[in-house]
Amino acid sequence: MIRFVRVCKSYTQKDRSVVPVFAGLDLHIAAGELVCVLGASGCGKTTLLNLAAGFVFPASGSVLFEGNPVQGPGPECGVVFQDATLFPWLTAYGNVAFALKQRGVRGQQLKETTSEYLAFMGLADQAHQYPCGLSGGMRQRVAIARVLALASRVLLMDEPFSALDAHSRERMQDELLRVHAHAGQTILYVTHSVAEAAYLGDRIILLGQRGVLLDIPVTVARPRRRSGEELLPVEEQLRACLRQEYTKEE
Repeated sequence: MIRFVRVCKSYTQKDRSVVPVFAGLDLHIAAGELVCVLGASGCGKTTLLNLAAGFVFPASGSVLFEGNPVQGPGPECGVVFQDATLFPWLTAYGNVAFALKQRGVRGQQLKETTSEYLAFMGLADQAHQYPCGLSGGMRQRVAIARVLALASRVLLMDEPFSALDAHSRERMQDELLRVHAHAGQTILYVTHSVAEAAYLGDRIILLGQRGVLLDIPVTVARPRRRSGEELLPVEEQLRACLRQEYTKEE
């Protein structure tokens, strides 16, 4: 569904020095996959998401969606950021409905679709609460409901649960797996956590300063146990590769 073909990308800093991010990146994301992107800060995780979303463009090479070049943000991709980015002057219902209105949805369909996705995310009772009256996890669920209501075929998530406490983060991870099982969307999920990547991913892409260090499937069947031994070999493989990367940097 998404392909990165010989993608090169760099950024120019204020002092005009050039910081390379990708040099000839080749990567594909299949339809329906939940792919976790893991790596240290500065390795290009967010840049990868921004390229897929059409927020930024490669210096050379191509980013393709179903064979067509990504030319900017489009309805096929929904993005969930680290912060919920809700409109504080709108209720939970209003935030989801606003996104649908931008797509031309009106009347009864607007009401039904908004209510359906708030209920799906367990927020029916909070529909008329403003963001300031919601917990961090609830705000993030509103943001996810807003994206799901748009029926985007791809969900791009940039460390969406990192600001939550441990219990809320685990609950939101399970909500995401429920969403994926229900809708079958293609999900590209950025994280710093080895354990989170192993628990969530169908596949894990480990990025380093030179590009892709590892690209491995996670064959452990769902539902998975967070503390189960089945995931330990995956986690150890990822941690060993990260240790090698940090040693080379030093």
